[in-house]
Amino acid sequence: MNFSWHWQARFRDGKVITQPDDDKYSKHDDNKDFNPSSFRDFLDYFNKDRDNLESFGIVSDKEDKVVVVRFDENEIRLFTYKRGDEDVVIKKKCEKLKNAQPIYFRKMENTAVNGVFGTPKVVSYTIGFQGIDKNGKNAQYLLEVEP
Repeated sequence: MNFSWHWQARFRDGKVITQPDDDKYSKHDDNKDFNPSSFRDFLDYFNKDRDNLESFGIVSDKEDKVVVVRFDENEIRLFTYKRGDEDVVIKKKCEKLKNAQPIYFRKMENTAVNGVFGTPKVVSYTIGFQGIDKNGKNAQYLLEVEP
């Protein structure tokens, strides 16, 4: 499946994990009935040291646009920009959250004809963040991006 946006995670220790074109987990096994997507590579590294995450974003291959959640400052920021541009459009700022983590998923659509599924299609990409605010409540913000 071809994706028009690919995710990328950057960590304070210099580690960068990028979604491969085939979206296969690094420990993919063709002999298994189920294999997770490459997002599992991010989760494996992220869950070792959650405070190490600097940013998580998605990059458009065709438009050269970027949507990023920054976790490395006193506030979490979700912003968009076009590579090479000076203009950064901040969609949401949020105070530093406890247990902050990115949210990322794809909305998919598929059609079945006579019980046979066709080719799945990405309807949208969703990126954002969540965590516990100073009042102990779950705070989250999501941004839906068209393919």
